[in-house]
Amino acid sequence: MRRLTIVIALILLIGGAIAWVNAAKEKQEAITLKQDFYKLVENSLSDQPTDGLGYDWLDCLDRYWPEADKVAKRVVCKTWSAQGITSSLIALEVDDGRMPIVETRLANSKESDRILLHVVGGPGEQPFHVNPAMTEQFLARIRRDKLSDLFRGELRQSAYYQVLKRGYTIASVGYWGTHIRTVEAPDEIALAIDDVTRAVDFYSDNDGKAPPMIMESLGNHLALGALGRERLETMQVLALVPVMDGLQHHIARIKEEHAEKIANEEPIGEWVYFNIFKRVDEATNFDHSRLVRMLGYISRFVGDADLPWRNVSLKDKCSSIALGTEDPRTKNFLAAEENLPSFVKVWEADHNLFEDVPEEMQNLFAEYADCLIQTHR
Repeated sequence: MRRLTIVIALILLIGGAIAWVNAAKEKQEAITLKQDFYKLVENSLSDQPTDGLGYDWLDCLDRYWPEADKVAKRVVCKTWSAQGITSSLIALEVDDGRMPIVETRLANSKESDRILLHVVGGPGEQPFHVNPAMTEQFLARIRRDKLSDLFRGELRQSAYYQVLKRGYTIASVGYWGTHIRTVEAPDEIALAIDDVTRAVDFYSDNDGKAPPMIMESLGNHLALGALGRERLETMQVLALVPVMDGLQHHIARIKEEHAEKIANEEPIGEWVYFNIFKRVDEATNFDHSRLVRMLGYISRFVGDADLPWRNVSLKDKCSSIALGTEDPRTKNFLAAEENLPSFVKVWEADHNLFEDVPEEMQNLFAEYADCLIQTHR
């Protein structure tokens, strides 16, 4: 009887071992399959830029430039309108070529000196603009079919519309590292910071006073690198979800959260299509488009840069910092701070304040724009 018990125990043990081996094998096969799939996606190259701003920018760079445009500091590449809003892709002259800016205003408004400089988050994001595909007819269709959650792009419901309808033109910077263009090089953040510096210089008035600025996420850190803390503190800025503890804290947190997947070489994080340029001698030319996995890209893009916002103390009455309590980039900072200064505004939201607290964002942008107008007078 005892022998039978031992035999049964051995059979169960062997069966369990086989099951464990098979499960481990299946898990490894699944991981390998995922890795192979993502390598296939990552290596799906295109020798044509993706549609939209990336395509328009390359078209602008490749077209024949009249002599007048060759010496112009600012050239309008393309203009389009939708939803009563007009956007123009602008080529600004910089030291080593041209830099993309998208200027957006109400379609029926005249050009004015009310410029608001915008630095989008990212990397991989697009400058602020109206999508030409979001026509009145298309918007009516998605409202009718209740597809608004799938097709977001109705700018008249966005916080930024509060700025546009008060007569401001939003000049959004297409820095190195946006969807439009990347050289996918280590420490590319330095190039992005240079772009922001040049944009600030271009839109500053004759006395060197910088324009008001709205920055989102990474855009805050680019602005801090471009302007320095002391200058930024005296400007009129709306800083949306900066990483108060710095970029290195953010990257370390991501790596810690995904440590097991990283150790198993499992693909993690979102993918973004980039138009990738290559430097040959002194020229920087379009090379190909492809999907890039953001976790590795962000670490490489940021390099050793940190640029924390913890010690930035905004002094202008129009300025504020907006944070979300559920944002993992913000939680440690808020937990350590007992008394926040009045210019720091906090909502129960994650990183995307526009999605989580849309009405609060509309009010914030309206108050900011009204304050700028009063100051402008």
